[in-house]
Amino acid sequence: GKAYAFREGHAYKINWGRVADSEIIFLADDSGARFALKPGITWYVVIGSTSQIRSESPDWRFQFFIP
Repeated sequence: GKAYAFREGHAYKINWGRVADSEIIFLADDSGARFALKPGITWYVVIGSTSQIRSESPDWRFQFFIP
């Protein structure tokens, strides 16, 4: 599915997918190569396709809506 990754002050459009039930991978949107994560803890938030996303530099706002 489609995703955004935020790293070192930048936002990246990426894709995510499952290799197995216990493994999620992140892929660079433009090349399909794996998107490199920084060592350490990675946090992610899942929102639905009906949710709103607003980018107001430098802030991003996500508002979750249930269909």
